[in-house]
Amino acid sequence: MKKIIFVALSLWMGVANATTIDINNSHLGFYEDGQQRNPASAGYYVSYGGDEDETRSFFSFDLSNVNETITSATLELFIGASDLGTLTLYDVSTPANTLVNDQGSNYIFDDLGSGLSYGQMEMTNNLTNRAIQIELNSDALSSINLAGGLFSIGASYFSTWNDSLLEAAYLTGDPNFWAENKLILNTEVPLPPALFLFGSGLMGLFGMKKKKSSQR
Repeated sequence: MKKIIFVALSLWMGVANATTIDINNSHLGFYEDGQQRNPASAGYYVSYGGDEDETRSFFSFDLSNVNETITSATLELFIGASDLGTLTLYDVSTPANTLVNDQGSNYIFDDLGSGLSYGQMEMTNNLTNRAIQIELNSDALSSINLAGGLFSIGASYFSTWNDSLLEAAYLTGDPNFWAENKLILNTEVPLPPALFLFGSGLMGLFGMKKKKSSQR
């Protein structure tokens, strides 16, 4: 009987397992410093250095159907090509609709590369046609749980690899695969009320049997 109760309690305590929610990219694009926004058909592009203007990107996701509390999150990006550098993700205060429709406000470019950092990854040279995953930090989780609608992430790039070169260090996505960028959310499924009562009853029964045993 003790073994049965122990197994049942173990199952009950393990019911609140994590589940995964994948949210595909709703909008994306990039801004150059002092230049117009580039459309989503160009994919995303982040660059730094050289004789070109720096570029920063944004990724927006629709979280309106996410009602659970998110306990961990990962941004998955499909890489078309890359140079050696550091990709940093940031919070974005600019509304997603403005990101999509604006024609090149400087404050948006600044917004995509400043503020709270959501995560970072060191990129190697010549990454092509593959997906990378960047774990988002606690600041990102707080923003995700408060979002309730479109949630955006900014991205900037930094590299000292080719400071002496005219070409910028960059990370870019293939426009044919931009829809494969996604936000991977993990949440814990709460116990159903009936199962919670069942488990509580088992714990009470286990406690009573233990008390009787100690009184003998």
